[in-house]
Amino acid sequence: MRQRRTNNREIVAWKIYTVPELARILRIGPGTVYNRLSRGDDLPKFFRVGRKVRFEGKAIQDFINSQYEK
Repeated sequence: MRQRRTNNREIVAWKIYTVPELARILRIGPGTVYNRLSRGDDLPKFFRVGRKVRFEGKAIQDFINSQYEK
């Protein structure tokens, strides 16, 4: 299986990522991430800290791997 490059940075499983960081990793705009969140579209599992949205590194890795399996 081919590995996907993410701007020459590895995703750290234990790190918590913000929406702009996730957007950079997925190579989409932050607005697209917010739109997908509001519509309930396919994104990594997330949690909220107050009104802020956060993503676990492991969930991002799993999401990217699942996209390659489709």
